[in-house]
Amino acid sequence: MPDIDNRGLSPHHEPVFRRSITQMVWANGQGHAEKTEDIVINGRITTIVMKLSACSNTNNITLTIDEGELGGEIFNSGAKAKGDTYIFDVAKDVCGTITIGVDPSADSGATSLTVDVTMYGV
Repeated sequence: MPDIDNRGLSPHHEPVFRRSITQMVWANGQGHAEKTEDIVINGRITTIVMKLSACSNTNNITLTIDEGELGGEIFNSGAKAKGDTYIFDVAKDVCGTITIGVDPSADSGATSLTVDVTMYGV
């Protein structure tokens, strides 16, 4: 799903953006270190969708968003179970670089763990 930001082109007709974070994958034996991605957003994040694949080990996955300039955490999903999709309604104003972090609690086991994160906003 490509990123879309039409706010500058027609802000009165399409006042929203969608940012899809690069798919994060943990392969068997790769461990469970947090993976991060820095992105730039100027606006208000209104919805976050986190889709977690099933994997063979028992895993909980935590999504965090850190504000880039001050480094403070502005969102924490709490531990979420694998194999489900979670939708978070938020109202987070951001301006500039933010860091998206995804942290599994354990190695994925025999099958890999895939996490997709999509953010919507105005």
